[in-house]
Amino acid sequence: AGAAARIAAALEAHVENANVVQRGCDAIECLARGSDSRREQLMRAGAAPRVMAAMKAHGGHPDVAEQGCRAIENLCYQSPRRCMELWRRGAAAFILAAMKAHMDCARVVEHCFWAMKNLATYSNFVRTRLVENGAVELIVAAMETYVGDADVSEQGCRAIINLACASDAVRARLMRAGAAAHIAAALEVHAGNAGVAVAGLAAIECLGLE
Repeated sequence: AGAAARIAAALEAHVENANVVQRGCDAIECLARGSDSRREQLMRAGAAPRVMAAMKAHGGHPDVAEQGCRAIENLCYQSPRRCMELWRRGAAAFILAAMKAHMDCARVVEHCFWAMKNLATYSNFVRTRLVENGAVELIVAAMETYVGDADVSEQGCRAIINLACASDAVRARLMRAGAAAHIAAALEVHAGNAGVAVAGLAAIECLGLE
């Protein structure tokens, strides 16, 4: 618990320093990967609002955006309660803002997909709010931009799978936005990549394609 508290305190004290908050978000990600008890310690120490404050203060900084999304994706992991707390803290808005601001950075986009997927795993409410705020169109645009990047392609397909679970209306919106064509393109370009194949085929199934 001591490490979690120190990380949160450093982020709060140095929120205007991009290098400090990048390192702080990285430390949260690393600690959160260790175990569920560590994720709980971080949440109790105030990691969630500190990450959001960092992403708000440094929205134009790609390294902060990436590490902030990495922190969110790991804090969310395997906990509906933590997902909803992060949602209430504004995580979805910061993830989407990071994608919009840094569409030219593949690693930011990849971890926006990861964070989006983990945040919405347990909640149709969160999925629907993401869609209402433009997640579908951002995902499709990113998959088109980075069709040659296997990691972005795989995580884009996984983000589609997650959102498609929400409703028929969301699946229809994904289809109108061109998701099927971009899934097919990812499968073609990365025919030798098993991760893309698994995610792409699952996305096709979730969209109800034949």
